Amino acid sequence: MAGAEGATDDFAESFAAKLEALNETQQSINGLSTWLRFHHKRSQQAAQIWATAATQAPASRHVLFVYLLNDVLQTSRRRLPTLCDHFSAKMEQVLPTLFKAASPLVREKITRVINVWDERGVLAAPEVARLRAIMSGGGGRAAPPAPAASAVFATAPLAKPAGSEAASLGSCLEALQSSDVLDRALASQTDSNLTQVLRNEAVEDPSQLSVALGRVDAAHALVVENTGALRAELEDRKRLILLLCKAVEQQDEICKQIASAVQEGDATLARVVETRTRLDNMQSQLDDIAGMAAE
Repeated sequence: MAGAEGATDDFAESFAAKLEALNETQQSINGLSTWLRFHHKRSQQAAQIWATAATQAPASRHVLFVYLLNDVLQTSRRRLPTLCDHFSAKMEQVLPTLFKAASPLVREKITRVINVWDERGVLAAPEVARLRAIMSGGGGRAAPPAPAASAVFATAPLAKPAGSEAASLGSCLEALQSSDVLDRALASQTDSNLTQVLRNEAVEDPSQLSVALGRVDAAHALVVENTGALRAELEDRKRLILLLCKAVEQQDEICKQIASAVQEGDATLARVVETRTRLDNMQSQLDDIAGMAAE
């Protein structure tokens, strides 16, 4: 039991230290999000630590906790829903507090993140509406509809958009145009010295074994995470291709219908012109007859 408590304390201390070192770069945000996914079995404890640290942090650092939450929700909602659930459960408690204390610039950033969750289906519409209502009632202004999702640096695999196929196609195009999943995967594997880890097959100093194992475990988690994200985006792009093909087929059918309508219109116009010519001829003949009768 003592060993388990010690492990828990080590995790809490490690996470707290990482939150303290967190900065606004994409590498820092994504790196800590990946670490949380690797330790997803402690997600409930992690969510509580995140919530406490966020509300106690200086206002200048509030947006970092929102960005971390954003990355966790967007990259884990498919494979680690429990991790998302635990962090989401703290959201309504934390975000209004951060929003109320934030500067106008930080409020805009938080607002954009919330709108991305709405646009990409990260949160259900009722959840987003309730969160906005709470934030508005907490002294801040309500989060209005935002510009495109590309305004937020974090990118995640697409959710299936609701509504018509046209809306689905537009959502796919918008999100995939701003997607940097491949660049992030390549950059994170380069930054982690993955090649060096794979080449270190032997450890001469036994005291360094635990360190080597830790590097290998981290490399394993990174590769699994990146592979999952890339596979998800591959499926999204295949779905986009299918939507495009279907859209092309539909437009082709509509073009055929329009062309047919144009042909019918031309034929009708020709008949109208023919009728008008015939009537003009009849009128001319009547005028001639009337002239002859007058003479």
